[in-house]
Amino acid sequence: IWFQAKGRRLSCWTVIWPAKRQTAHCGSEACSILMKRVETDMTRTFQEHRIRRTQKLDGLWDVVLDPENVGLQNHWYMSFPVHSRKSYVPGCWNNDIGLYEYEGVAWYRTHFLLDKPQHIRLLFHSVSGQADVYLDGSRICGHYGSFTPFEAVVPGVQAGYHELIVRIDNTHDRQTIPSTRVDWLHYGGIFRSVELQQI
Repeated sequence: IWFQAKGRRLSCWTVIWPAKRQTAHCGSEACSILMKRVETDMTRTFQEHRIRRTQKLDGLWDVVLDPENVGLQNHWYMSFPVHSRKSYVPGCWNNDIGLYEYEGVAWYRTHFLLDKPQHIRLLFHSVSGQADVYLDGSRICGHYGSFTPFEAVVPGVQAGYHELIVRIDNTHDRQTIPSTRVDWLHYGGIFRSVELQQI
């Protein structure tokens, strides 16, 4: 804020932080009088912001291996197999006993609860290989790439329990990036956290 006196501009300055209800000024008498009035009259006429309710879906998920790749044909995204193992997310299935060298398809499942109808955002920070995500039996997104995040925004999800299923395929061949000729193991699984955001 600049002040005029007898046709010339005085070097008076004022900084206002409405979010903190604080001000700073140059210390002149004019600024001091003005700031007392500004600080007295400073009121909110709008909602500043709203933080999204975020829930991490990390923990033990149900996992079923699909070495013959029959899960899509048998609609596992709608009827998850009864016999499954538990695996911790975030993590890779190669850390589980007997799966160190497994490369192929695996299905992950968890559940979450909404206390009221919501638009939701599901954020996957990293899934190794090709990922296809299903919510209550419907495919909502897919992604390829092991170290980049991806998301799905689903509008109008009803209140209650919901089933989240992720099909992961870490198979590599001459047509994939990376290909088969590399000097590391092709790990598989949900490498990083999964977040549920209510928007």
